[in-house]
Amino acid sequence: MALNNKKVYFYTGNFTHNFYKEIYRHAPDGFSFIPSSKDLVSTGIKKDIIKSSQWWGNVINKAVFHAAKLMALSRIPNLKIIKIPKEADLVHSAQAMLLNHRPWVVDFEDISVFGWYSPKLLGCSWSKKIMQHCFESDACRLILPWTLAAKKSLLNALDCEKFKNKIEIAYPVKEPNIPFKPKEKKPGEPINLLQIGTAFYTKGCHETLLAFEKIQNKYNVHLTVISIFPEDIKNKFGSNPKITLLSRVSNERIKQAYEEADIFVYPVHNDTFGFVILEAYGYGLPCISTHQFAIPEIVIDNETGLLIPPYVSRFNDRFLPQYPLLSGLINEENHPLSQMLKNPPDDYVNHLIKAMVTLIENSSLRNKMSEKAYQMVSVGRFSSQARKKRMKELYQRALAF
Repeated sequence: MALNNKKVYFYTGNFTHNFYKEIYRHAPDGFSFIPSSKDLVSTGIKKDIIKSSQWWGNVINKAVFHAAKLMALSRIPNLKIIKIPKEADLVHSAQAMLLNHRPWVVDFEDISVFGWYSPKLLGCSWSKKIMQHCFESDACRLILPWTLAAKKSLLNALDCEKFKNKIEIAYPVKEPNIPFKPKEKKPGEPINLLQIGTAFYTKGCHETLLAFEKIQNKYNVHLTVISIFPEDIKNKFGSNPKITLLSRVSNERIKQAYEEADIFVYPVHNDTFGFVILEAYGYGLPCISTHQFAIPEIVIDNETGLLIPPYVSRFNDRFLPQYPLLSGLINEENHPLSQMLKNPPDDYVNHLIKAMVTLIENSSLRNKMSEKAYQMVSVGRFSSQARKKRMKELYQRALAF
């Protein structure tokens, strides 16, 4: 069977994360993608920050979030029947199982995406049987976890015996944004720290501000945070001359923030991956983050950045969700994580301070990590060549069934 010039229908549903826009740009040799949405071919770094800060963006976020909660209550997994172009040889589905009889592969960030991000659905035996039956079907050719952590979440949640040979890790891709250039600080220039995360509390922006506030007078430093800020946070930190808070910003301004930064801070609590870390790597930024879920596969501790122990995580030690997804964009005072994230323990903030100080004081270590971070997206596991090689092997295998 000839496998040249095969067409893959790249299906992302109604809402396309920038994560998939990047993947779409890196079709493997011998394959071409058919987009399911015009959004896939658009460009942009973090348009969600602009969208989410506008009233209509918040309405969309709320509608999607509450629709997912209703589906989770029904105990019906995330299953879809989609219209597939006739010319497509294969479907690549983003985080949704398909009931179509034509061949498909599916990628996912963690097992809970197939249960609308709800732990309750994973506790329902008949819901899990539906998932297992779908994965066992002949049409399902491959199941592609983004990371080893995602694979473990699948293996620990379902009985995978009948389809374990279909499970293959496929790391995402992010091309470097600029050619690598060692950062040289002129005398008197501040060390610039940067954090980007739409959801203020779940992305750890609160702890970043608290930690920075405690060290700002000891060092020549500046912190920029790009997020959606609660009013009390803007009132508390907005007038600090060493802190810049940005919300509705252009892609050009975000690019400028990356280029000016020396250290990227991302002490996240909710993420399965952290695509923004790869964006930072593309600018040669070492990253400070938390040792939770797949983050250690992205931030290699003491090589591309520093990891600190989390005080709370959405996932347990079996990589399964122990709390529902907290969007961070919706006011959910009754969510188990809400109050914890608003009142982080002092020892956690101190861990973050220690990591910040280590990279602020040690320029040699910072520069070594900068180069290693850049290599992760230029020639490493998240590079274009690594992704294309891996996906060519997997698509060929899917079509050879």
